[in-house]
Amino acid sequence: MNIFRTTYLYGPDGRERLSLATALNIPYAPARHFFKKSGELKSFTLVFPLLPKHWEWFSLREHTDMGSGFVYRKIMRNESGVYEIEIH
Repeated sequence: MNIFRTTYLYGPDGRERLSLATALNIPYAPARHFFKKSGELKSFTLVFPLLPKHWEWFSLREHTDMGSGFVYRKIMRNESGVYEIEIH
């Protein structure tokens, strides 16, 4: 498991994007985290700049050297600016 530095938040129009500022508790590719056993959970934090005020929702997309990584669409903006997503 890892994260590519080419991970972005995209605004509703799909043209505006924010770049990943930093990742905590997950290695950047090509380094990897290896799970010790099946079913093990891994929590990590991705930090991005503040969302533009006009974004009511956004998408999270990871672009990898093998094509597209994970994608989460239409994440609704909240007041806290903190979002939790589960990857399965």
